[in-house]
This record gives sequence, C-alpha cells and structure tokens, in this order.
Amino acid sequence: MPGPAAAASFTGKAATCRLSASCRSRRGVGFVSRFKVHYSPVNLDQLAAFPAGAEVTPEDLALNGMLRSLKAPVAVLGRGELPHALTVKAIVFPVGSRKD
Repeated sequence: MPGPAAAASFTGKAATCRLSASCRSRRGVGFVSRFKVHYSPVNLDQLAAFPAGAEVTPEDLALNGMLRSLKAPVAVLGRGELPHALTVKAIVFPVGSRKD
C-alpha cells in the first residue's frame, strides 16, 4: 500500500487540464445529444407554388426542389403567406406557421 508521499505526488487530470492549451480550448463545448433531430425547413411562401386544395407530401416537395433530403422530417416555417388552402403532410408546424 502506498504511503502518504505517493498520494501527494499524484497530480491527476485536473492539474494538467489547467496547464495544457488543448484542454483549455475545449472548455465550454458542452453537451451534444446523439439523438438530435435535424429537420428540412419549408416556408409558407414556397408552398404557394402548389395549386389550391392540393395534398402536399415530402415527395412532392423534393420533386419541386424544396427539400435537400427525404431522410429528414419536414418542418413548415412561417415566413410569408399562403393565399389558398393546402393539405400538407409534415412533422412540425411551429406556432408562427399555423392559422387556427
């Protein structure tokens, strides 16, 4: 069993982290979730290109070049106005894009 002299000579990671530049630069990075969902955004003014009463699916949006990827779920954002009614199949509708 090591004596008190061995315990006093151990510096540990905390002491080296105060000194090394690589450890100081990593501070403040924080937590990054592996399960974060990235959405494909579509604005209301882009949806105005579809005819009135049409049912708009993610495949239709991809065919018109409004989506980068079909893998990501669609989020309809509130920029612009939609002059006619549409049925949109999307995952997320923030408060700004809804009309009650």
